[in-house]
Amino acid sequence: MFKADVSNETALYSFAGSADGAFPFAVIRDGAGNLYGTTTSGGDFTCNPPFGCGVEFKVDTTGKETVLYTFRAGADGAVPEAGLVQDTNGNLYGTTTNDILNPKGPPTAFKLDPAGKQTVLHEFAGFPTDGRFAFAALILDSAGNLYGTTVDGGTSDAFSFTGSGTVFKLTPPGFLLSASALTPARISRGTSATATVNVTAAGGFGGSVAFTCSVQPSPMLGPKCAISPASTTPGSPAMLTVNTTPPTASALRSHSGSGPFYVIWLPLIGLFVTVAHLGSKQDTKRRIRAATLTCLLLNGLVFAVAGGGGNSNGEHSNGTPAGMYTVAVTGTSNSPGITPQMTQVTLTVH
Repeated sequence: MFKADVSNETALYSFAGSADGAFPFAVIRDGAGNLYGTTTSGGDFTCNPPFGCGVEFKVDTTGKETVLYTFRAGADGAVPEAGLVQDTNGNLYGTTTNDILNPKGPPTAFKLDPAGKQTVLHEFAGFPTDGRFAFAALILDSAGNLYGTTVDGGTSDAFSFTGSGTVFKLTPPGFLLSASALTPARISRGTSATATVNVTAAGGFGGSVAFTCSVQPSPMLGPKCAISPASTTPGSPAMLTVNTTPPTASALRSHSGSGPFYVIWLPLIGLFVTVAHLGSKQDTKRRIRAATLTCLLLNGLVFAVAGGGGNSNGEHSNGTPAGMYTVAVTGTSNSPGITPQMTQVTLTVH
């Protein structure tokens, strides 16, 4: 493997032809400058001896090679002769052809995730209903569909009894997540809205999908969301419910603010009347001052314990703040290698 400009070449990595692979045909480059590719030989030499079944590899910007996967034939195929394609999640996709003279299972299309797990997406059956021997690299569209060609198989046998090749499309296993608009889409504080969440299978997916939801922005007393059931399978809808908080009024304010006045001053008035008839004038003044201070301290203590006359228990609340909110629903599969999906709906609170 090399790097070249108009004047010179730099060898980035030289294959030893052993466990690191041999005979690479093509590479791709990611945004960080790492190179990915396949070799048609090397790797596991107990597979397809004496050549080996090939590997998938990565060469980083320093020239270090890492074997990402070693083909061992059987169900996963062998002898990848085409390059790879990479999606935005770092998954790699490619094909195997197998050696015609030493067949080791059917040709395949595969996916390799960033954790190194290999998944067979399709086994090519060849003539007369399917293609075989995909020598060219796959291409990938924004929806995750893969496209390629085979040089053998198909329904036409114009040049041989095995067919003249195909153009194919593969839809990797997965699911699509969607949600209807919230009904109603505009609500008053203290009311709720609902939407239907649907899971649609893609590429033969048949697993279950677990749901989570969140609301942004998330102020104090903001809308809360829930999904029932918490998980479902394709074709079985779930219900998204978004609840809001109604306004509340202070119990103390229902007395027009006169309650604290009477609570403090009625005991004081009674105290003045009682103490005024006791003892001398000088003693009476001292007793009144002491009693007044004691009553004020006791009333202050009572109000502090009760929340200061309306700071917590009875304070007025406007409920959920008015505004527009975005509700995000995320679906996660219980099957390995399936990318989580997300959908969003909006809600206006007035």
